Amino acid sequence: MKAPASVMCLMGSASSGLGLCSAKAMRPSILWPPELACNHANHLFAGSDNTPAPRRTGTVRDSTMIDRDLLEPEQGWATPSRVRLPPPPSAEQGIFFRLMSLSSRAFGRAELPHVFPLIHRNPRLFWGWLCFASRFMPWGRLPAPVREKIILRVAWNCRSRYEWAQHLEIALRIGVRDDEIVATTLFEDSIGVEHDRLLMRACDQLRQCKLIDETTWEALSRSYSDKEMVELVMLTGHYEMIAGVLINSGIEVEPAIEDVIQAFFRRLS
Repeated sequence: MKAPASVMCLMGSASSGLGLCSAKAMRPSILWPPELACNHANHLFAGSDNTPAPRRTGTVRDSTMIDRDLLEPEQGWATPSRVRLPPPPSAEQGIFFRLMSLSSRAFGRAELPHVFPLIHRNPRLFWGWLCFASRFMPWGRLPAPVREKIILRVAWNCRSRYEWAQHLEIALRIGVRDDEIVATTLFEDSIGVEHDRLLMRACDQLRQCKLIDETTWEALSRSYSDKEMVELVMLTGHYEMIAGVLINSGIEVEPAIEDVIQAFFRRLS
């Protein structure tokens, strides 16, 4: 099957990343005691008077614990005990994927992200999904930094390390700062930038009960058109779906992306 031009463009763009109640605003996890505050959070967010760093939605790990990430969700990353759906070996992926693996190097990647051959295990779903996903990236209407902050929050809430890692790399590449990325892991009332706080609250509410409260909706609607609001809600749902596939597959982050994660953690430590 010959892939349409739109699909080829998405695969190329995504080869440098993954390209997935109460009416009150929901906090994504319990509050952690002060002793779990970490040095890098204090460095990034504490005031000049050494006031405590903001509360996070997850656990911060000691950087000496090589089997843990410096920063990870409260309950850790969700992962099965084994790789259930490994990406097919290159020889079994077909000429299209072998060519895309080669072309991905032009986008700064040593290999095509595993998510593509993984989902292609079901070709009937793959091609339709790929065309649909292209409407979010690269042809979405939301600003790229906004898109990536939303996806990072979704991946964090879903505890998908693979999705979080892929979009950490994309966010850094398009200019999102380290402190802005860390802010996507915080409780909403600890996020200093009001607009980012609204975005994170919307993600949390969609995760919890699928209903964004009226105050948050109205505030976001002052920044985004009706079309963009539809995209924002669908973007969140789409990457929740992809997070579920990635988590249950058990696939591991590619070595080059792992290097990006660890470099990010070193800057924070």
